[in-house]
Amino acid sequence: MHDTHIESRSSRRRKRRTAGVPEKTSLPWKQIRNTLPPIEPLSADEIESIHQASLQVLAELGMKVTDLEARKIYAEGGARVDDPEEMVYLDPEMVEEV
Repeated sequence: MHDTHIESRSSRRRKRRTAGVPEKTSLPWKQIRNTLPPIEPLSADEIESIHQASLQVLAELGMKVTDLEARKIYAEGGARVDDPEEMVYLDPEMVEEV
């Protein structure tokens, strides 16, 4: 008896596809180091200015809160609530406290 090896079609296709294709090799690499200092897009004064402006917006313009239960919670917490307009106004002290 002699051994006969029957090759499948997919095996033959794979051999044809990879024939003559060089093996992929990895290039040498090293860890990249960032030598630049971290950037600060805003100064501390600019951040404080934005914070103060946001407190003013919440106190004077308020925010629309459409959920009745949420407005009740704000009112219980000390916020000024205008139910017909669905608006909530927060005092700066209250926001700072949180």
